[in-house]
Amino acid sequence: MTDHKHESDRPPIDSEIDVRRTIEVGAWLFGTTVGTLVIGYFLYLGLSKWSTNAEPARSPLVEANRTVLPPSPNLQAHPEAELATMRAAERERLTTWGWADQSRGLAHMPIEEAMASLAVAEPAATPATAAPAAASTAPEEHAAPAPADTPPAHEGPAH
Repeated sequence: MTDHKHESDRPPIDSEIDVRRTIEVGAWLFGTTVGTLVIGYFLYLGLSKWSTNAEPARSPLVEANRTVLPPSPNLQAHPEAELATMRAAERERLTTWGWADQSRGLAHMPIEEAMASLAVAEPAATPATAAPAAASTAPEEHAAPAPADTPPAHEGPAH
C-alpha cells in the first residue's frame, strides 16, 4: 500500500473558524446598530416637538422688561475723534464756571480756584512750636509739667 499524501503550497485551513457564521453575526450587529440609530433619531424628533409644545406662554411682563441689545458689532466708528471730544468737554468743565443743575442751585467752578479756596496755608515755624520738639527729646524726669489751663490730650473717643 502506498501512502498518498496530498501536498500543496497552501497552509492548512483552520477548520475551527466558521466563516459563514462570523459573517452572519457581523451583519446582525451592523443591522442592530443601524436600527437603534434610526429609532433613536425618531425618538429625538418626537420628544423635541413635545418639549417645545409643553412650554407655557411667556408672561407679558417678562417680554416688556426684556433688554434688547443693539445689533452687533458694537464698535466705535471713530474712537480717536470721540475721545478728543470727551476730553475737550471734561477740560471745559474743569476750567470754567457754569451750572451743574440750575434748578437745584448747583454750580461748578474751575478746579484751580476750588483748590486755592480750600487750601490752607501752613503756618510758619515759630520758636514756640520748636520748643515742644526739643522738650520731647529730654528724659521724662526732667520734663516740665504741662500748664494747668491746657486740657490733657486724648487719643481716640472719650469713654
